[in-house]
Amino acid sequence: MRYGLSFLTNVTNDERGNYQIFSIPGFRGGYKYNFSSEFGLRVTAGYEQIRAERIVRNNDGGTLPNRARYYDGKLAIGISKFF
Repeated sequence: MRYGLSFLTNVTNDERGNYQIFSIPGFRGGYKYNFSSEFGLRVTAGYEQIRAERIVRNNDGGTLPNRARYYDGKLAIGISKFF
């Protein structure tokens, strides 16, 4: 679980907002394989939903959202050498 604060600014409308960020990982997994030639390969993937809610704003009629939901996906590939 991740939790934090974020600050967004819209320069065009001179709008600012503080957001509370909350996320729970939806999926995370990986696979590691060691070859016989002293090399290895690792693949990991993750997917999570991130929610943001505005807690402070300086403007009632702006373009920044009060609530937002984002989806974040990550894929990592690594190669290792054994000594």
